[in-house]
Amino acid sequence: MAREPYRLARVDVVLRALLPPSFAGDPAVAVHAALHRLIEIVNPLLGRRIHGEAVKSLVIGPLRDAHSGAPVSGRPVTSRPMLVRLGLLNSDSVLSGLRALELWKRERLAIMLDGVPFAVEDVQPASPREPGAGFVQSYAQIASSAEPTKQLHMRFTSPTLVRHRQHAIQEISPQHLFNSYARRWNTFAPPDLAAIELDEGTLNANVRILRRDLTRTSTHASRFGESGFVGEIVLAVGGSEAFRRHLHILALYAEYAGTGSRTAFGMGETQLVC
Repeated sequence: MAREPYRLARVDVVLRALLPPSFAGDPAVAVHAALHRLIEIVNPLLGRRIHGEAVKSLVIGPLRDAHSGAPVSGRPVTSRPMLVRLGLLNSDSVLSGLRALELWKRERLAIMLDGVPFAVEDVQPASPREPGAGFVQSYAQIASSAEPTKQLHMRFTSPTLVRHRQHAIQEISPQHLFNSYARRWNTFAPPDLAAIELDEGTLNANVRILRRDLTRTSTHASRFGESGFVGEIVLAVGGSEAFRRHLHILALYAEYAGTGSRTAFGMGETQLVC
């Protein structure tokens, strides 16, 4: 795969345990460690650099049953395939991540999760808007597909934790959501597209919560555990066409980048319903 700037990908990795697995904590933590090891083998420089990124270019969803979509925990059934969805947010992570996964699949090498070997059964593109689009998308494609929408319906399918100045936010607001997305977008998008600035006054004046159906939950995505929310939020969006289009760009991007903190440990998985 040729290296091109400002690329991103959303990838489904299908895994199957070769021995009976047992997860003491959140399996996403084990997946995180295993994927970093794979990337370090393919690209040692990126493997070292990715740990220190202030804005992470690798997003890892929760480990799920590949058929039912239910989260995996404890002692899952060995015979059933499992799936983890990845977001690769820049060209380095796209190139090295896909190369590592294809190598492990082709050579039938085992990925170790909590000491148990797993085979990579399949690596599939998971483009949220264009099912036949292939593995790799561009930031320009996302921007060009956005419209000046008047409503956004977003679903948070794994525990989602949003912080402000290192403090967890208990009552989520559009400001917290879209500033989180804009920070990631402006870090990885090309210069001509990385200029989405959202001030608090404009957001408060033009974005209204129509429905908020969120439930507090917890996960073991760190040694001390984390608390977050799952559920849905529906937003009415006003303002200029440019502003409404910018919010749609960021909502589309959230399906790749996730929402909030610890998105490399299974948290913040996000879907744009409409």
